[in-house]
Amino acid sequence: MRISESWNIGETGGTAVAIGFFDGVHRGHRAVIGAAVEEAEKRGIRPAVFSFSTAEDALPVKGGAKLLQSGEQKRRALAALGVDVLIEPDFAAIRDFDPERYAVEILFRALGARVVSCGYDYRFGKGASAGARELSRFLRPFGVEVLEIPAVLDGGEAVSSTRIRAAVENGEAEEAERLLGRPFALELEVAHGRRLGHQLGFPTANQPLPKRLICPKYGVYATAAEIGGRWFPGVTNVGVKPTVGSDGVCAESYFLDFDGDLYGKTVETNFLSFLRPERKFPSLDALKEQIALDARRAKSIGRRFLDEKAARSG
Repeated sequence: MRISESWNIGETGGTAVAIGFFDGVHRGHRAVIGAAVEEAEKRGIRPAVFSFSTAEDALPVKGGAKLLQSGEQKRRALAALGVDVLIEPDFAAIRDFDPERYAVEILFRALGARVVSCGYDYRFGKGASAGARELSRFLRPFGVEVLEIPAVLDGGEAVSSTRIRAAVENGEAEEAERLLGRPFALELEVAHGRRLGHQLGFPTANQPLPKRLICPKYGVYATAAEIGGRWFPGVTNVGVKPTVGSDGVCAESYFLDFDGDLYGKTVETNFLSFLRPERKFPSLDALKEQIALDARRAKSIGRRFLDEKAARSG
């Protein structure tokens, strides 16, 4: 997949463009992107996504909401859906565009759009002043078709990044997975810790959480991660480790049956189920005993997840 920060991509053969921020690339987003990919295949043109930069100072997320995924996770998800070109300008470069200028100069002239796909609630232009109806009006004279994709419903409500954030923050891992269409996952670098996990017999991978990413509810989770081409079930504590102390919020994972050095490596930890709240234990022995109990529960949940995953791929 080609990635460009500039919308002047020199595309002359025409594109089918899905537009949106697509944080999480959830089931609703996939309907919008899938429509563009399908139209591109029908017409023999390139499927593209026009999104925004996820730079720290350029987040167009309402109300200061935290991101559901890293930029790299988002790009991989888009590539897996069949997107050929991803245009990701800095949001600051486009947020004050007049809606008609955005539609005509960027989507039609610069990207060569023949079809534009957007969600039912998509807003664009200065002050988010326009939507799908205006987009169609601006582009119809140029022969560009606008596809307004209806909401994907779950439990009678639209699947949305807002619903998924609420599920993650409430520790509702199963609901987040259902809305996303896959487990919620944190992809972070493993940092050096105090090595207390090794002393307790449960060597852990410490992943500090950056402020720009959403933080799951503090507590212990059954998780799973792919490391070196193999999947491992895990048990992950999210929080500040009140028994032993912490320099900040982190996800600390013990991956069962894994034996290796993860320091400095990036691991994507998939959250499967909330096991219990984070709490302070009276002693390290009590903590060790609880970790063993958590690990047994997490292994059962993780194995079931991996079996189901293998069955789907087989």
